[in-house]
Amino acid sequence: MFMSGSIYSTGKLSTGKLSTGKLSNLVRSVVLPACVLPLILPVQAGAQEGAAPEEVIVTARKRDENVMDIPDSITVFNDRVIETANIASIRDFADMTPNLTIIDQLRPGTQTMTVRGMTTVQNGELPVAFVVDGVNVPSMNFINQELVDIERIEVLRGPQGTLYGRGAVGGAISIVTKEPGEQFEGKARVTYGRGNSLFAGGTLSGALSDSVSLRVSASHRDEDGLIDNEGAGTEADFVDEQSVQARLTVRPSEQLSFDFRARFLQGESGGIYLVPVTTETIDDFSIPVSSNINGRDDRDVSSFSVKIDRTFDNGVTLTSISGYHETDSFFFGDGDFSTDATFAQNWEIDVEAFNQEFRLTSDGDGRLRWIAGVFYQDREDKEFTDFGTEAPGPSIGFAFPGGAREIRERRSWAVFGQVDYDISGALTLSAGLRFDEEDNETEFGQLGVTPSESFDEWQPKVSLTYDWREGVMSYVTLARGFRPGGFSNTSGVLYDNEVSDNFEIGTKASIFGNRVQLNAAIFYIDFSDQQFFFSRVTQAGVQRFITNIDETTNVGGELEVAIRATDKLDLNFAYAVTDTEIDNFDGTGQFNGNDTPQVNDFSFNASAEYTTPISSALDLVARLDYEHRGEVDWDLNNLVTTPGKDYLNFHLEIAGENWAAFVFGRNILDEQQPTAIGTDVFGPGIHLRTPSRPAFYGVGFKTAF
Repeated sequence: MFMSGSIYSTGKLSTGKLSTGKLSNLVRSVVLPACVLPLILPVQAGAQEGAAPEEVIVTARKRDENVMDIPDSITVFNDRVIETANIASIRDFADMTPNLTIIDQLRPGTQTMTVRGMTTVQNGELPVAFVVDGVNVPSMNFINQELVDIERIEVLRGPQGTLYGRGAVGGAISIVTKEPGEQFEGKARVTYGRGNSLFAGGTLSGALSDSVSLRVSASHRDEDGLIDNEGAGTEADFVDEQSVQARLTVRPSEQLSFDFRARFLQGESGGIYLVPVTTETIDDFSIPVSSNINGRDDRDVSSFSVKIDRTFDNGVTLTSISGYHETDSFFFGDGDFSTDATFAQNWEIDVEAFNQEFRLTSDGDGRLRWIAGVFYQDREDKEFTDFGTEAPGPSIGFAFPGGAREIRERRSWAVFGQVDYDISGALTLSAGLRFDEEDNETEFGQLGVTPSESFDEWQPKVSLTYDWREGVMSYVTLARGFRPGGFSNTSGVLYDNEVSDNFEIGTKASIFGNRVQLNAAIFYIDFSDQQFFFSRVTQAGVQRFITNIDETTNVGGELEVAIRATDKLDLNFAYAVTDTEIDNFDGTGQFNGNDTPQVNDFSFNASAEYTTPISSALDLVARLDYEHRGEVDWDLNNLVTTPGKDYLNFHLEIAGENWAAFVFGRNILDEQQPTAIGTDVFGPGIHLRTPSRPAFYGVGFKTAF
């Protein structure tokens, strides 16, 4: 399986900060040779015929396309890799994707996502568009769910505003679930691991009639947890979640289809297990979680969608996509993060959103291909928080003034279009444009004010693609993305749109009879009004703010390579680097020249999967995944820093015709890192840190029929 592959440096990987000069040297010595290499190597189209990886078709640009023909940096995971790499959550595939990091934060509905130096802001928008079966997911509260019955995961890096709109400032993630088929089939998977972790999931699929098919999946995860809370005498990161998803397809004719989808999740999980640390002890994980209250987050998540496709005689397809999402979550936890029964806090977060998209898509034949559409979203976010004295139970006794009573009404619409035109047999022009507008009205009950503001932006994208020869292409892309502004939690202060202008050059190649697939890209991002989140603990509770950094520059590159070394052995390598610099924070010179927080300076990934028969009826499958995640700063002063980390996962299975037994491990080196740090929240040099999960390993069994 080709994961938008890349070459890698065989020299020693430095864990120090990259200056712009060092990055320029990297581009000259590694990235540019990687771009030129496919042009001078022989094609060898007939070499070892039948051993090459199969063509990878993706739908990330809202039509079926070969991943090697798309002028974007894309990483793709198929269903086999999802199984053997034990990808069960968004964090798992992010660990295998260059220049993408997703880590847990305070609660199950909150993750920190960073792509090419663009980072999540709490209660703001994600830096990517997140899409499931073509339906835009409205907020981060919906993305952290068990990945069950997945056909394919597509990760696009670089602004995707033309087709996905606001929020796609850094890229897009598209999750494609398995379609119901005409034949009856089923599968089941059970695992048991460290921390008394039990997972059970299963799927049934088949035809209900000649034109109607149904696929239903369900899963349950129950874990005691792995992170000890010494103050409460139990584990802090327990999980008890159940989910059900269904997909119904109706095809009255070859030209008309209906695709209905529903998903429900109910769960209880640990959260906000913070540890007070100093700048000197930020990476000292011998300091345990020690709160007298074990945080608990209860959430219910539901999603419904229907996709209707009508293809006309001229090949044009009219598509309607309607989606409804709702989540209700309640969290209660410690407020002083100690064994003292002093302070407590609770959050109630409810999100409700409706999406509607209509688009017209030409067929994929001919020199001219086009897409045009409109989009609408109506979204309401409610957040009620209290901070006060702890009472027996435990519960909040006396709530301090300053708790949040916030209701955000957001209505947005967009119109978009894109054309692809083959100027010649080798040269293709792709040009797109989108206009987004969002009206935001927020009621701050604690402040007695209801400010409103409209945010809008034009988002152009232009690409030129040149096919040097069969299997080798290069592209240059100019694109704009944006995240809408809003009003900071607890303060109501306005922050502006975040806008990124991205320049990218890349090469993709299938060489040596398609046994080696290469992707190399370099990018330059000019950032205006980058959104930045920070918090402070006061007598009135936790105060949260979003502000803008006036000007930022991000420069970097990604190199990936996928190798079919033999018919039994697949190798993948990826090397990514991002150098961020604050050019102008607020006009005063403060923080100028510093790195933006929460961005790893580089990453390196490698994987090997080996499959061989061990008898006439059994196969051995072995997989190893390695990741090095580079140094990261957590504050604007670049004083709170954690060093690079190494992670190793494995999967080993014995597989029969329709079953497999396996053992697996994640983070078996027992590496630990902060997943969230609130810097200086208790004063200068006193921070709050959330620890990552330690080593996890288990056994499992799966079957299909």
